[in-house]
Amino acid sequence: MKGRIQYMWIVFIAALLLLSAGVSKSDAVHELFKSIDENADGKINKKEFSKDMKEYVFEEIDNNNNNAVSNEEWLSIDGVLETEKHQELFQRIDRDKDKRITFFEFSDYAEKHSNLEKAFIGLDKDGSNSLSPDEITVRPLFKMLTIRF
Repeated sequence: MKGRIQYMWIVFIAALLLLSAGVSKSDAVHELFKSIDENADGKINKKEFSKDMKEYVFEEIDNNNNNAVSNEEWLSIDGVLETEKHQELFQRIDRDKDKRITFFEFSDYAEKHSNLEKAFIGLDKDGSNSLSPDEITVRPLFKMLTIRF
């Protein structure tokens, strides 16, 4: 489909740590909410949500935890169908052309070219422009972050 925006799906793993270490699910959800709610005002705004999601996705891609995504890590993302386009996106995100994507580069690109806003709006069931504990039951309810080419 020429002329239309193409999407690359970055699949990231759902947080299954909610059931670990003998912690009840409600306690784990409460802790998750508190970790996202940086200003501790009892609600999650778009900025807090966006920051958490970008950090979470970046950590999932950065397999060796060296605070940078290599080309090999980038190509190992599940769900990639078009390797050439995936490689082009890596080069576009890698603004300083050092053959690695830093969190700053990833965050900047995702902020401008992703569905984070739509995902936030989808979770904001009451239309309050913030997320309450009832609206965040896992990190978060969608399983894919979409980034445009």
